[in-house]
Amino acid sequence: MGATPRGVLARAVSVLVAAIGCVVVPAPPASAHGPTGSGAPSSNYRVTVTAVPELAGLSVELSDGGTEFVVTNRSAADLAILDYSGSPYLRIDDTGVWENRNSQAVVLNSQMVPPEVEPLADPTISPDWHRLSTGHTARWHDHRAHWMDDEPAAVRAAPDRTHVVQSWSIPVEVDGRVALISGTIEWVPPPLLGGWLVVVVAVALVVAVALVWRTRPALVASTLVLGAVLVATMVGIWADSSEPTTSKLALATLPILVPALLGGAAFTWDERGTEPLWLALLAGLLVVGSAAIGSGAWLAESQLPTSLDADLARWLVACSVGVGLGVGGFSAWRLIATRAQGPIANPVS
Repeated sequence: MGATPRGVLARAVSVLVAAIGCVVVPAPPASAHGPTGSGAPSSNYRVTVTAVPELAGLSVELSDGGTEFVVTNRSAADLAILDYSGSPYLRIDDTGVWENRNSQAVVLNSQMVPPEVEPLADPTISPDWHRLSTGHTARWHDHRAHWMDDEPAAVRAAPDRTHVVQSWSIPVEVDGRVALISGTIEWVPPPLLGGWLVVVVAVALVVAVALVWRTRPALVASTLVLGAVLVATMVGIWADSSEPTTSKLALATLPILVPALLGGAAFTWDERGTEPLWLALLAGLLVVGSAAIGSGAWLAESQLPTSLDADLARWLVACSVGVGLGVGGFSAWRLIATRAQGPIANPVS
């Protein structure tokens, strides 16, 4: 017997989704310095800039959840960022942004946990400048403003309070004059994970019951809700990231793939077929898997790499994971039941 039109459409959706994934997912970050790329890690440590050199046209900002420095120099002065040994690392002048390839910071700043590097044979070696761009903005991760140790004693004694755990400074040269960019790192108490897990479970149960009761309308509703929630989450991460637009394309993966899969499942729904169930199961696994390796940590940490309000961002993550669990759980149950007993019918189709 030939395949039904709905079965053909379901397979077409699968092929389309796979093609989109191959194009969007591998998009690499273009930054020469930052280790975070799009979708920086969350944490419980807040980095704050408290002082910058007095120079008209100079701005110092933090992006990607406080893990990346974004320094813009539109003044007539040459600005050099010094590395951990006091040697020039980056330079911003009227010809663009330059990187000293002889600075060990090039390697050290390429990873969130700095790798082991051999000491320079000659610390006074002349800079090897390579131009990164013709713009006026340098972006990099700096371990001097990155808490990498275990929680300090004050935090362990009172984890529900905010603590200043470190003051930091980054030396710079303004036309040869040494100055400092300085600030603090604070421990900020995390939210209560248990409350957010209750939200996840509640949403999952509501979605699963709705799918049992009215499968096709519930799939349509899940498609719309997940699409809106994933787009809103992506917009928040996108706005907080200083990566070039081409490097942030991977953020569009879930907002494209998941609605395509769920929409395909809803449109091709057939009580006698399993193709829509597989599409819905894959959508649920994508959402839950993405949360497991990324945004799920937002439910347990205070500092998030998003421009959205932190609680709103957590609501979005909790709802998306809940819908993903509900859809995935329902699909798995139907597939198991169908395999064991043959096609089963819903009370209301």
